Amino acid sequence: METKKKRSRTVTWEDPFLVMQAAPGKTGLQLLKEVFEGRLPPPPITQALGFTGTHVEEGKAIFEGDPDESLYNPIGVVHGGFAMTLLDSAMGCAIHSTLAAGERYTTLEVKTNFVRPITVETGRVRCEGVVIHRGGGDRGGKAGRREQRKVARACDDDLPDHQVTHQIRIVDVFTDKPLAGNQLAVVLDAKEIPVRLMQRIAREMNFSETTFILPPEDPAHAAKVRIFTPHVEMRFAGHPTIGTAWVLANEGLVAEDVKEFTLEENVGPVPVRRDGSMCWLTNPPLSFGDVFPHAQVAATLGIDESDIINNVPAQVVSTGNPLLFVALGDIAAVDKATSDRERLEKLLRGGRAFGVYLFASVGENRLYSRMFSTDIPEDPASGSGGGPLGAFAVKYGLIPREPKVSLISEQGTKMGRQSLLHIELTYGESRDVPERSDVGGSVMPVLSGTLSDFS
Repeated sequence: METKKKRSRTVTWEDPFLVMQAAPGKTGLQLLKEVFEGRLPPPPITQALGFTGTHVEEGKAIFEGDPDESLYNPIGVVHGGFAMTLLDSAMGCAIHSTLAAGERYTTLEVKTNFVRPITVETGRVRCEGVVIHRGGGDRGGKAGRREQRKVARACDDDLPDHQVTHQIRIVDVFTDKPLAGNQLAVVLDAKEIPVRLMQRIAREMNFSETTFILPPEDPAHAAKVRIFTPHVEMRFAGHPTIGTAWVLANEGLVAEDVKEFTLEENVGPVPVRRDGSMCWLTNPPLSFGDVFPHAQVAATLGIDESDIINNVPAQVVSTGNPLLFVALGDIAAVDKATSDRERLEKLLRGGRAFGVYLFASVGENRLYSRMFSTDIPEDPASGSGGGPLGAFAVKYGLIPREPKVSLISEQGTKMGRQSLLHIELTYGESRDVPERSDVGGSVMPVLSGTLSDFS
């Protein structure tokens, strides 16, 4: 009988008690940030199962992992214990982030329904834990005899227990004409809105994104901004950043003489600036990723393989939201492409990219673009894709490389919401990756109102 080749995997870890020794005098959030940011060692379980904590804030923790073959069970899928460990870690750390110095917690119960299997082909698995209700517990003299108990759970009773009203603004981004560009809803003073209610409001608005303005964690920054599509929370997105910056300025929440300020997003601090009637953002660092076969991309988009420029690869580029960029020969090819969610999910499975950004060169430093994603059929304007689009076009010779490159991308025209994205790239030593990429555009106010009382 043929002997199967054995596999091996080496796991290393540091002393787990270093975290406990560092805990005295720190809040739960302070301690977790030291672990998540690498100043304290991660728990050995994360090394054993191959996952890591990627984000923590008060009441929220995110873990991500890339399951490999070493986690398989006898029926050929990843063992359920991997998912359970991610769930328990996210839930526990979400609760831990709410603790005052000296407080403790313990997990009493975890329940899970397994809907579909996880395999190596699934790719990165992301688990988000959010505190919906912080349960009671004994304090004062009884604290030493019984640990305080807390609960983190996902449920629908996430409405505030008192009457709260919030102002909401609707604007069109990347346009100087009303009822064009990309729509955005901005909820002001959202600090009392639970996270799950934010998601429900975004689903109710049903725009590409809805943003919620909260007080900044760093007083030097203008605001903290959380960005939601109708289905998920985003780490970063361009048109919500620019639209929210404009609203903050227009509402007087940023002083009139302040032209540059910073917004806190899940991806990290995002610098923005005002320049006349336009707002600009500076993208996070840019990177190039996977290359996809032209035939597979063409079949997904419903176009001919010959519509794709032969000597330009279809490649993922990202500044926080990975997108697959595809260079086509002309406007007609861009316009005949179709957005099919099943085909897109098959092409991008495993989280390799958030969507497909197809474009054609239509003149000197001008591009004509569309963006399809698995979340929304078509996006009128993709600000987070602007920097990557420009860098991609320069790298493959579709736009001339200069120390500073300025270009315009027209997007959304096919769907009746023309948007104009202004893109600026600054190059240094690297021929392919710009040292800085900025995206800007105009914003038009549409509606001012008040959300109904959710009580």
